Amino acid sequence: MGTMEPYIEHESSPRCLDCGSSDSVCVGKIASTNSFAGRLLDRVLDGGYLWSCPNCQLRFRWPQMTKTKLDELYAEGAEYAWDSSPDRRQDWKTVKKWIDDVQEPISVLDIGCFDDGFLGCLSKTHHRYGVEINSLARARAQAEGVVLLGTDFETFSPSVEAVRRQPFVHPAHSVLE
Repeated sequence: MGTMEPYIEHESSPRCLDCGSSDSVCVGKIASTNSFAGRLLDRVLDGGYLWSCPNCQLRFRWPQMTKTKLDELYAEGAEYAWDSSPDRRQDWKTVKKWIDDVQEPISVLDIGCFDDGFLGCLSKTHHRYGVEINSLARARAQAEGVVLLGTDFETFSPSVEAVRRQPFVHPAHSVLE
């Protein structure tokens, strides 16, 4: 199995995807896989590396697959690809603990929220926002009370500007995809 291309080229220390800082620090290697969106692929996807920005605290994967290639993979995904018990997902448990440690209600944006699996395990006192490309999953998330801001970054609704003024937690499992 070969590695899927194309990936966005990167320098040794990529700029932060949020604040643009060049001070990002490599946290470690992300495992490569031949599984994506609930199905086995005929090729291996390179996991890349997890980077952390000391300025804005964003953690992000780098290098990243191009948006076109990611859209293709998500569109081919199985309908129930992300059905999972929150107890079985270590990434969800970790991020849920971070959010639970915050005493007041916060706004949580889940990029690639699928059908509300992760957001649904959070306290209903939090404001739950999502971005989801899969139309069936998007409908289920909306039925569960998630405020959908778009299908991807390029389709954020105009109301997102008001939401951006609130503090957001971007779950790590979403940033890694």
